[in-house]
Amino acid sequence: MKTVLITGGSGYIGTVLVTELLKKGYKVKLLDLMIYDNQVDVNNKNLTIYKMDIRENSIDKVLRGVDIVIHLASISNDPGYGISDETGYEINYEATKKLFEKCKEYNVKRFIYPSSCSVYGNINEDNIVESSKIMPLTNYAKCKFLCEDYILNNSTNEMTTVVLRPATVYGFSPRQRFDLLINKMVCEAFVEGKITVNNSECIRPNIYIKELVNIYLEIIESPSKLIHNQIFNVAQNNRKVLDLAYEVKSLFEKNVEVIKKGSKGDARSYSVNSNKIKSIVKVENLNFTTGLEELVKKLNDSYFVDPINNEFYYNALRQPQYFKNVFS
Repeated sequence: MKTVLITGGSGYIGTVLVTELLKKGYKVKLLDLMIYDNQVDVNNKNLTIYKMDIRENSIDKVLRGVDIVIHLASISNDPGYGISDETGYEINYEATKKLFEKCKEYNVKRFIYPSSCSVYGNINEDNIVESSKIMPLTNYAKCKFLCEDYILNNSTNEMTTVVLRPATVYGFSPRQRFDLLINKMVCEAFVEGKITVNNSECIRPNIYIKELVNIYLEIIESPSKLIHNQIFNVAQNNRKVLDLAYEVKSLFEKNVEVIKKGSKGDARSYSVNSNKIKSIVKVENLNFTTGLEELVKKLNDSYFVDPINNEFYYNALRQPQYFKNVFS
């Protein structure tokens, strides 16, 4: 069975992806800073964990014997996340370039780079395809696009290279995040009985975490000729932020108030077309509410500890502390 390296494998998406890969019998190498601890089965014989910084020179030892790399590791360095522009650039761009070149050196057969739909910014267009205009608004999105450009312009036929642009992810993960748009709405509705909506008319594409992970699993095995040096949008649907809030509200028997405010913070607005990825891999098209209902059930079952205030669920709370303590 193939060996897959997941950088950022203990993160929100990585935890679910690693678990599914192990279920399918893959050998998995998990590389992560472990800012949020580890929520995968450490006793699985097919799992090797490396607690390390992606910038370290010792990355060589991790790449030996690896067939496929899915490079999830990145860090948000946008305002409020306590990370300097320099640190964000080093991790999100420079370390990605270095890893990509090392993968070629160690004869990795497939490199999958998760970029982001956020590279489209606020272009206010419908039906955005992969060749549409790029207008990243944040440092994080700018680094994502720089990485795309480097990877696609420096790929070789010996290593299948593919770029995915996932939409905003929602749904349950053992390493939960409640600072993502839809997850935050669900948490606020459950705990506080209200949902505060900014930029209500903005359109945001989204995707259920299980559907995204299934697409990664498909891309791992897809014929190279169909995906090499290609970019794929990965979204489930596109909805106005206000409509998302009312969809969440409808899940609760108790009265949930939707509080509409003005423009603030994340002003991205775009509607993406994912027909290209759907023509290549099997996309389940799970019902939008499936992921919401799963998350509500976990909240009802008291799976989470103080979900509104616990820093474990919020990158903006845990990241600054970690980088201050470790890299100061």
